[in-house]
Amino acid sequence: MNNQTNSLDSSNKQEDLLKEKTLKYSIIEGSFANISLVISDNFTIPFALALNISRELIGTMVSAQTLFGPISQIIGSHAMEKFSRKHILTYGVFFQSICWLLYLILTIFFSKSMLLNIIPYLLILFYLLFIYWGNFVSPSWISEMGDIVHENSRGKYFSKRNIITTFFALIAILILSYFLDYFKMKNNLIFGFQLNFLIAFICRFNSMIFLRKHYFPKLILNNDKKISLLKFIKNIYKENFGRFCLLVAMVNFGQMIAGPFFSVYMLKELKFIYVDYILTNVCFQIFSIFIFRIIGTYGDKFGNVKLMRMGAIAIPIIPILWLFTVTPLQVILLPQLLGSFGWTAFNLAASNFIYDSIPQKERGYYTAYYNFIIGISMFSGGMIGSYLMSLNIQFVNPYHLLFFLSGIVRAIFIIILLPSIKEVRQIMKIKHSISFHSINSNIQNWFNGFIGKNKKKNNNNK
Repeated sequence: MNNQTNSLDSSNKQEDLLKEKTLKYSIIEGSFANISLVISDNFTIPFALALNISRELIGTMVSAQTLFGPISQIIGSHAMEKFSRKHILTYGVFFQSICWLLYLILTIFFSKSMLLNIIPYLLILFYLLFIYWGNFVSPSWISEMGDIVHENSRGKYFSKRNIITTFFALIAILILSYFLDYFKMKNNLIFGFQLNFLIAFICRFNSMIFLRKHYFPKLILNNDKKISLLKFIKNIYKENFGRFCLLVAMVNFGQMIAGPFFSVYMLKELKFIYVDYILTNVCFQIFSIFIFRIIGTYGDKFGNVKLMRMGAIAIPIIPILWLFTVTPLQVILLPQLLGSFGWTAFNLAASNFIYDSIPQKERGYYTAYYNFIIGISMFSGGMIGSYLMSLNIQFVNPYHLLFFLSGIVRAIFIIILLPSIKEVRQIMKIKHSISFHSINSNIQNWFNGFIGKNKKKNNNNK
C-alpha cells in the first residue's frame, strides 16, 4: 500500500514539474506568436491600402475573417476526437507560418506588376488561410492550457503571460513601423512589408518549436454529454453560459460595425504616418500591460462577472470618443486609454469565465460553439458597417456615423444582457483593507444602479 502511495506521489510530482515547465514554455511560445499576431493585426490593413484595395473591400475582408475563424474552430474542436492536441497544434501553427511566405509571394507579384487585377482577392484568400489555421488550433490550445493552469491562479498567470508577450510584441511592432516609414520615404514601401512578413514567419515558426515542448495531459472527451450546435443555439438563453455567449456576441456585433474602419480612418482620413498609426495602437497595449496584473488579481478575488461589469461600463463610450479625436495624442489619451481598460477587463474576464463554466472534457467544442456565435455576430456587424460605408453618405462624416452607431449598439445590449450573467466559480475568501473594500463597493453600487439591478454588495458567491 505504501509503495502504491509513494508511486502515486512521485507521479504527481513529476506531472507538476512538467506543468511548471509548460507554463514557462508557454510564455516563450506566446512571445513569438504574439509578434506574428500583432504584425497581422496592425499591418494587414496598411498592406491592403498599399496595394490600392478599396475601403469597402477591406471591410468585407475583415468581416469575413470573423465568420471564417469560428467555423475553423468548430473543425478544430472535432479534430480533437481523432488527433492529439500536440499533433493539431504542431501542424496548425506550421501551416499558419507558411501563410507569411504566401504574403511574401504577393509582394513580389505586386512589385513586378503581375496579376494586379486579382491581387486583392489573393490577399483576402491568404489572409483567410492565416485566420483559418490560427483558429483551427485554438480549441486545442484552450483545452491544454485549461489542464495546465490551476483555476485559482488563472487570472494571475494569464495576466503575467500577457504582460510579457505584449511587451516583446510592442518592441517589435514599434521597430517595424519605423522601418515601414523609412522605406516609404525611400519609395520602397513594399520592401518594408517584405521585411515585416519575413520576421513574422520566423517568429511563428519558432512558436511552433516551443509548442512541441509543452506537456499535454491525457485528454478524455466526454462525447456522451456532447450536444449539437443547433441544440446549443436553441437553448442559448436558458443557460447561464448561453446568456454569456449572447452578451459577448452582441458586444462584438456592435464593435464590428465600426471595427474594420478605425485603421482606415487614421491612415486615410486623419493622414497618420505609419509610426503615429502604430504608436496609437501600441499605447493601447502599453496601458493594458499596467492594468493586466491588477485586473487579473481582481478577477481571482472577486469573480469574473464583477470584472466583466467593470469593463462593460467603458466599452460603449470608446467609439464615441473617436468623434472628438484628430491627432495621435488625442487618440492615445481618449479612446485608446479608456479602451485598454475596458477591453482588457472585459476580455480577460470572458476568457476566464469560459474555463470556469465548461468542464475540461467538454471545453473544446463548447469553446468552438461560443466562438461561432460570436463570429456570426461580428460578421453581421462588419457587413452592416461595410454597407453603410458604401452608401457614400454626404450629410455626415460616414466614419463618425459608424462610430456613434457602434457605441449605441454596445450600450443597449450590455444593459439588457449583462444583469442576467451569474458568477459560476467559488470566490476565494480574502481579507482586504477597508479603503479598498469601500472603493470596490462604491463602484459596484454605482454599476448596480446603472443597470437597474439591486444586489447585496457582499454577495460574492452567486
